[in-house]
Amino acid sequence: MSCRRASLAIAIAIATRSGAGAARLDAQQATAYLPLRFDEQWTGRERRDVTDALKDIPLGPGGVLRLNVGGQLRARREGFRNFLAGIDASRGTTDDGVTLLRALLHADLTAGRVARAFVEARHATASANGLPAFRRPFDRDALDLQNAFLELRTPWEGATRLAVRAGRQELSLGSERIISTLDWANARRGWDGVTARAARGDLQLTAFRVRPVSIGAATGNATMDFDLLQGAFLTIGAAGEARRYEAHAIRYEQVIAPGAPARSAAHTFWHVGSRVVQPLPLRAILEVEGALQRGRIDGSYPHRAWFVASELTAPLPALPWSQRLTAGFDIASGDTLAGDGVRGTYRQLFPAVHTYHGYGDLLGRGNLIDARLVWRASPSRAVELRAAAHHFLRAQATDGVFGINAEVLVPRGVLGRQRHLGDELDLTAAWRVGRHLRVDGGIAWFRPGAAPRAAGVTRDVAWAFSSVAVTF
Repeated sequence: MSCRRASLAIAIAIATRSGAGAARLDAQQATAYLPLRFDEQWTGRERRDVTDALKDIPLGPGGVLRLNVGGQLRARREGFRNFLAGIDASRGTTDDGVTLLRALLHADLTAGRVARAFVEARHATASANGLPAFRRPFDRDALDLQNAFLELRTPWEGATRLAVRAGRQELSLGSERIISTLDWANARRGWDGVTARAARGDLQLTAFRVRPVSIGAATGNATMDFDLLQGAFLTIGAAGEARRYEAHAIRYEQVIAPGAPARSAAHTFWHVGSRVVQPLPLRAILEVEGALQRGRIDGSYPHRAWFVASELTAPLPALPWSQRLTAGFDIASGDTLAGDGVRGTYRQLFPAVHTYHGYGDLLGRGNLIDARLVWRASPSRAVELRAAAHHFLRAQATDGVFGINAEVLVPRGVLGRQRHLGDELDLTAAWRVGRHLRVDGGIAWFRPGAAPRAAGVTRDVAWAFSSVAVTF
């Protein structure tokens, strides 16, 4: 069975780790490879192995031109039992698995401090599976461009630094609850447009006008002309510091919704919010983030929605393995009355839902309450263990249930007045084997709550994965 094979791979990886010597990483090694590869800095780094010969290569007379080459290969196996059946009884037979393969290769050419060109190619494949509901749009993508942009920067070394980037690019902001590249996906998100960044000391301002890129495994990727995202994101706080303040104002426009016959289906609204990360006594850290949405949905209906997310993390110094405990509570608005003419369901933009609302990838943020407890431990600098328990409810019993892509999983009225959607337990492990190799594995178990059970849903959902990634 697919779940058992994935679980076995996890067990083998962890057992191998127990018998091997600890993979010690110094600070430079641990931070050399970043989620957004164009953020990496290789100038002046010590060369540690043969792959570093691909970094900071001088070209031409005087070495004004410098070239960095890198990439990643990742393989992941996922197995499912009763996929989505824990929410909707009509899903039918939902046991299967899928093997995901992804290759990324990039070249970064810089001309002194003034200009750079960054190009990254991507190829993502997925084995066939028998779950129509599980054919995710981000699983497959034939050879195409993940990034392809030109960047101009101010040449001086003054206190204020400016950079303008145009072309296809990845975009992740802050905690990634609002906009994320979504590295978990086999084919990461991309954007076509322009971004500008200004930095001065601990202050950084990012402005952008971008359109998302649609994934076309057979026809190639293309700009989604019906979607437009423009706004600004302000960050106050030095890199590596616990204290951090953020604010954003984003305008989202969908001129013609996919499949809509006329312009009357347009959505236009503002997403305005902030985030605070504040250190507390006893080395605890409090994080609070929230946002308001105001505008119009479906052409003419007023849209008034909101969300609030909070986490309190504290170390457990009396216990070994650098253990930490996080208590989190998130709530996003739902629609209260069907006939009042106002749309109140929070409409998530392009977040990393997987990171916050369960590794089972069942529920999106709209009309959701998620109360969770997360335990983390690091037996060594190379290994992290994680356990998370989620308690899911509908914020409004009068509204429906929404998936990770904001799609309607269960329409309003089907689940009656019950609000409890279910509970999920996630167990994951990550092992960084030296600089280049990372092994991950985990399982998730979702048990339907009173609301799905009242509609005849009685089957638990099980999911397991194992993955190996090589980065250079």
